[in-house]
Amino acid sequence: MSVVIPFYNVADYLDECLASVRAQTYSDLDIVLVDDGSSDGSADIAKQAAEEDFRCTVISQTNSGPGVARNVGAKAATGEFLTFVDSDDRLPPDAVEALAGSLGEADMAVGGLNRFDQNKQWLSPWMSAVHGQARAMASVEEFPMAIRNFYNPSKLFRRSFWDRTGAAFRDGVTYEDQPLITRLFLRARGVNLLARSVYGYRQRPDSSSISQQQHLVEDVRSRIAAWQATLAMFDEERAGQAVRDAWLLTVYGTHLHWYLNNDSVADEAYWAELRRGLELVDAAGGRRVEQFVFPTRRLAIDLLRRDAHEELVRLREEGLFRVGPDLDNAGRPLWEGWCPPGSEFWTPVADRLAGPDAHAVRLEARVARWLDSGELQVAGTASLDGLPPGDVSVELIARCRGRERAYPAVRPADPYWTDNPSQRQRAFSALVPVAELVELAAGDDDGAPPGGVVTFAVGFRVDGVPGYARLCPMTRVYQWASAARLPALDLAGSRLSREEGPWLAVRVEPAVGDVKPRKDKFELVGCCFTADGLLLQVRASKAAAAAGFQLFCGADEPLESETVALDGDKFAVTLPYPDQAAVVGHAKRQLRVKATSPDGQAKTHALGIAQSVVDQTPIIAQKGPLTVKLLVSPGGRPTLGFGPSSDA
Repeated sequence: MSVVIPFYNVADYLDECLASVRAQTYSDLDIVLVDDGSSDGSADIAKQAAEEDFRCTVISQTNSGPGVARNVGAKAATGEFLTFVDSDDRLPPDAVEALAGSLGEADMAVGGLNRFDQNKQWLSPWMSAVHGQARAMASVEEFPMAIRNFYNPSKLFRRSFWDRTGAAFRDGVTYEDQPLITRLFLRARGVNLLARSVYGYRQRPDSSSISQQQHLVEDVRSRIAAWQATLAMFDEERAGQAVRDAWLLTVYGTHLHWYLNNDSVADEAYWAELRRGLELVDAAGGRRVEQFVFPTRRLAIDLLRRDAHEELVRLREEGLFRVGPDLDNAGRPLWEGWCPPGSEFWTPVADRLAGPDAHAVRLEARVARWLDSGELQVAGTASLDGLPPGDVSVELIARCRGRERAYPAVRPADPYWTDNPSQRQRAFSALVPVAELVELAAGDDDGAPPGGVVTFAVGFRVDGVPGYARLCPMTRVYQWASAARLPALDLAGSRLSREEGPWLAVRVEPAVGDVKPRKDKFELVGCCFTADGLLLQVRASKAAAAAGFQLFCGADEPLESETVALDGDKFAVTLPYPDQAAVVGHAKRQLRVKATSPDGQAKTHALGIAQSVVDQTPIIAQKGPLTVKLLVSPGGRPTLGFGPSSDA
């Protein structure tokens, strides 16, 4: 198995990338590192990795671009299988194993990819349309939407297939990978899709990545050149119309949007290049798929087509792209504002639901919490783009071991979506009995052991369109909300915990020993930042409170607190901010409690955290150059994170 990693001046990221590749559970790797003329110390990082790990080989060349570097690496690779990793990205620990395990007799295995930055990770909306379920296809024509994942990462190729097709990345151009990967999709004798992410794609904070240059007119020209090369390749390979349409859907729904929602769109030369690109894809029949694009994006494309430059710039300044798919910036239904019925870019509901409509789903989990009633609450946002919220009804589906159960969803009250009227309109909430989650994961009659991962999906129905139903996996989780921080729940005989990943899933497994629900003697029930420090409200058990306690942060030089008794079992605690000089870079320190036991001995206790506080995180404050965040550990414990204010 060969992993090719070209790199150029990525000293800030290469270590993390290499660590993720070297730590793969599939360990029989040939790691080919191609230094494309780096001058910032990246080469030293690569050479150090080669000294530490015999699997790494470093090849050096003068700067020639990523296409040439990937080709050099592919020629030097010795493995039976081939995959590519960009040097500022990272892999989940089992990514290569998952790709290799799914390949079978196919020429290609294709996984999903999630994006991440220094604060969060997320999945693009089209990911659920392409990777909502695993598929083994004789050719991409069986599921044309697969071709929307035409980017270089997250693919595994059989080396004999790579050589047989004469595969090579284009030289000296941007977006050198997209026409090639599209061609390989069409020529592959078997394409297997994974229903999971196998790749982490970094979004750099300084936008220095080649793929983050959409503000430049040269980038528009490079994108159009890639479109031209792909359209010519479709003709050469005699691609079917459904495959062309799936590719065009990405161009109209995603690529054009990146440029139209860009400050540079006000520039005349930039606008002229966009019009040239639109004329190209219009001539290729792209207007067939335009009805499946978000209404606001359809409107922008229509203005581009009509050369209404000033109008587009004005509407963008007024918030055209800052609102949800269903409402304008005044909170009105879109077709009562910018998209009135009868305009050339508005289509009736039934027409918008026809054809390859999987692109139209917007779905995100925001709240997941265990309730005292013995239920799991799941809440989030769900909509079919371009349809009024009142026309769409949803239900939550829980699945495990081939079984599934449906739970009705309702529009919740506002507490989670008060800042965005569109999100409130699309919000849903459902309750799932915990006992039924355990039943779904119960062992089979043939003696299979109990346990498994319960995944969630949302079923859509549209009022006034008989027979219309959609089922979409819940593969996107808002990383700052409680859905990403669901703590483990211990029951008699079972343990339920959140399955790690950018999706929502619950792992159910037998409990080890006689497990009892966790009861903390001290629990954090309120939090806010003040000028003096972190003001906490702590609930303490009667015995613990009587003995007296202090809160502290970290283990080396604890930040000791002052405690003031409130009514009943609650106490106000002020925790001062640390000395800024004592915090170097980024650091995390767990909050703990030191209490005096009845025998006079000082003991340290873990601090629990109430669900109401979890739902509020992240809670952030700045103290001069220092940023302080309240975080929640995977075990459901409060932790303070420290870092430079520039990273807030």
